Amino acid sequence: MENYETIKIILERGIEIDKNENGKWYIGSTDNIIDPNTFISKYKLRPIIRVNKIRSDFEISMLLPYTKQYSTSFDVNRMLDIRHSLLVTGQGEKLNEKANIWSYMKNLEYITGSAIYHCKRLAYKYLDITHEYSRFSIKSEKEYDNYQFMNQNEGYYEFDALITVARRVYDTTRFILWKNFGAEKDSIPSTFKKVLCLCKDNMQEKLGNLLDSSWKKFGEKLTDYRDCIQHYVSLDYNNSSAIMNPLESNIWSASLMIPDNPKARSKEQFLFKSKIDALTYGWEITTELVDIALEIVNSTPINKITN
Repeated sequence: MENYETIKIILERGIEIDKNENGKWYIGSTDNIIDPNTFISKYKLRPIIRVNKIRSDFEISMLLPYTKQYSTSFDVNRMLDIRHSLLVTGQGEKLNEKANIWSYMKNLEYITGSAIYHCKRLAYKYLDITHEYSRFSIKSEKEYDNYQFMNQNEGYYEFDALITVARRVYDTTRFILWKNFGAEKDSIPSTFKKVLCLCKDNMQEKLGNLLDSSWKKFGEKLTDYRDCIQHYVSLDYNNSSAIMNPLESNIWSASLMIPDNPKARSKEQFLFKSKIDALTYGWEITTELVDIALEIVNSTPINKITN
């Protein structure tokens, strides 16, 4: 990644900022030149993806880690695609040499990569929504704070895929955790929560606390969303409506809201008071999963593993 140029920045809510041939950043039309940091700070929209041009015929999209900072500054080594690759390099590469953990490592690398992929796809689907809406919308005089763009099913399809695979990441970590910190002669417990409970006393305190915190903060509600989708009803808002907010120069932001209370398991009882955005939620979850996967790999005691 030494020789590359960032040519596009994709923000939350389906906003993209492009670089023209003169190196100037613009949004919407090429004559709408902006300063990315000023725009990001003004509208509180964080960068999610940077599109980098490696050579004239090759571009690559890189997922940035979730952050609470509104800025274009970033550390290339913190990009989730880069961090994900460490699962099979460095410490991960050493583990790959151990036959009895190789398949578990590859499964974790695969499923975590799948979460990154679906998070990117969801971000690009937001772009599709804002682009489509701006093509036929009348220039807003801000008569309303927002508008509804119905039947945006594909965005919710991508969200469903993301949270389903994200929940699988927790389950996939069971095998490595049990191999390293569980009772080897016993069968692997059926849930992440059970594995953590039985293994926590045997693992490093830092890892145990991290996994416990991750499950309580993210895993439990992620499970509620997953269960609701798979066994009860979809999570979409008002017939898969996107909430469209006018920004400037016919630039629109989009939000696909998900319910505050997935345990309600009923369209009629869902609440949307917190205005949880599907992409922002999924992005934060994806960042968390990459972090815990790497911590598990880096905490694996290689000297205890035999071929």
